[in-house]
Amino acid sequence: MSASPFDPVLEKQTDQLFKDAVDLARASGNKDVKRYLCRKADKELACRSEYNSHALQLELSILFSMAELTDPLELLFRGRLTQIMALPPERRIAIYFSLPTLRWSAEKANLTGYAKLFSKTANAPSRVDSPFRALASRKFERLVDPDPREERFYGTLENPSHGWRPDPVPMYHTYLEEMIDLTNLLSHFPFGNDIGWTREDYAQAIHTDALIIRQQLGFPLTMPNLPENPHVNLPEGFQGFPDWTPIPPALPNR
Repeated sequence: MSASPFDPVLEKQTDQLFKDAVDLARASGNKDVKRYLCRKADKELACRSEYNSHALQLELSILFSMAELTDPLELLFRGRLTQIMALPPERRIAIYFSLPTLRWSAEKANLTGYAKLFSKTANAPSRVDSPFRALASRKFERLVDPDPREERFYGTLENPSHGWRPDPVPMYHTYLEEMIDLTNLLSHFPFGNDIGWTREDYAQAIHTDALIIRQQLGFPLTMPNLPENPHVNLPEGFQGFPDWTPIPPALPNR
């Protein structure tokens, strides 16, 4: 069994921050948030979890922001930052695959300090293709070329899907996954996509998904003007995210 890549002290701090975030979110009283967290979300978020911890972090960041759970969201952000610090420097570039969703969630919760922190972009020239470019037409086929069966499955604001009840967790998961992909494509728009969408197209799709999630959580569709919080609580020794230049994709064989 290979040794853990995490600094043991920072790993312990990370896991505690994630646990605190989950416990506080559970205490909010929102039934659907509690359902999504289930009984073991803190263990699934842990550094050595066999579950896809990074994906769950992003899902919960959107869910917490839509449920107006700013305190659990900040703890989740602090956990992610501490987790990055716990890794050796060469492995910290993994944060770049999380930044678009974390930034979006921070903006919606008016945690402006974190939104600014998560706004760092990769040092990639415009000629470098996004790793999501070729996935756009497959991942968002339902949005580009609607199918009546897909429309019934996803539902709309006016006609919600029957899939939300009795167990809403799979539907939340479906929408949260889609929003993560959409935020990544929106962020990497300068590198292109294969469906011809503009930034506005992506932003509108994200907005619609977010409204559907809020509707199911039992919140008004209009986000309140949450108090601005420009502060960030950084791990000791944190000096920002490492610079990263993605490697251009290999040219296809001719």
